Amino acid sequence: MLMKSYQSLFMTTLMMGTIVAGSSSSWFTCWLGLEINLMSMIPLFIIKLNPQSTETAIKYFLTQALASLIIIFISLIDSSFVMNNFMMTSNNLIFLALLTKAGIPPFHFWFPQVMKSSEWVLCALLVSWQKVAPFVLASLVATPQATILAITASCAVGALGGLNQISMKAIVTYSSIAHSGWMLAVVFLSVGAWMIYFMGYCFITITLIYMVMKSSMVSIHEFNKMKWDLLPKYTFTSTVMSLGGLPPFLGFAVKLYAIQLLMPAFMLVSLILISSSLVSLFYYTRLIYSSLMMKSQSSFLFVLAKMKTPKNFLVVALGGNFLVPLMVYLI
Repeated sequence: MLMKSYQSLFMTTLMMGTIVAGSSSSWFTCWLGLEINLMSMIPLFIIKLNPQSTETAIKYFLTQALASLIIIFISLIDSSFVMNNFMMTSNNLIFLALLTKAGIPPFHFWFPQVMKSSEWVLCALLVSWQKVAPFVLASLVATPQATILAITASCAVGALGGLNQISMKAIVTYSSIAHSGWMLAVVFLSVGAWMIYFMGYCFITITLIYMVMKSSMVSIHEFNKMKWDLLPKYTFTSTVMSLGGLPPFLGFAVKLYAIQLLMPAFMLVSLILISSSLVSLFYYTRLIYSSLMMKSQSSFLFVLAKMKTPKNFLVVALGGNFLVPLMVYLI
């Protein structure tokens, strides 16, 4: 469904705010871009005005405004002091504020609540585009000690937090938190490498959100009641396996790329990330098991013969999970 004119306007200014924040040369301009992004996101929450959307918008606004306040306050007083100790402290405070904006532990408590009460389109924005500016800016002020603590917290919360979840939004939320640990480790070394990982993560996550949204599923128990064709079943299974980082899918390729960058300098961090991925595979496997145990309604060739436009997206997603890693391996 096409967006309405005012929705397109807010989406445009939201993206412009992120671009301004990520490409600016001063913290004041970064703050200005983050505020433009925030003021564009709030109207998207309350397009359908009801108590739940209002509460969600207020939670998101208060959290983001507090983090922005810390950034602008530190940036204003930072120019008045040149002592090394103060500059190190100010960088750590800005880094913590950016972690809060991105919903990274231990400042993630607002993130599951906002995701739970938001529509799937807004959830896709929160786990993808809204993380661009915080991660890019965090690469400028990150210190090894603070980064390792944030990575460890993200791995622990993302892996253990999703174990007892049955809601699809909760699973996507904690999956995003777990992947944020990987992205935080990669962005500390190279923004370019982070962009590769981030694009692969967005492709996989948005594919999963698209399938769940189109099937109107709320919890993993509803998979047993769904009648899937062969193509959606294969696409969903490959997407979840890719999100877990199993070979030979796209998620494995980007994680392997990240490990190759991290191993020489941060071997302990690499082991933490790999261990957390193994724990996360448990709640990914629950989704795969439910879909694999369902009986297909038609053969693969029959599905291809009567394919319509929405299913073209599934073919692209299924092909992307297989073909992109193979192209990387051939280089």
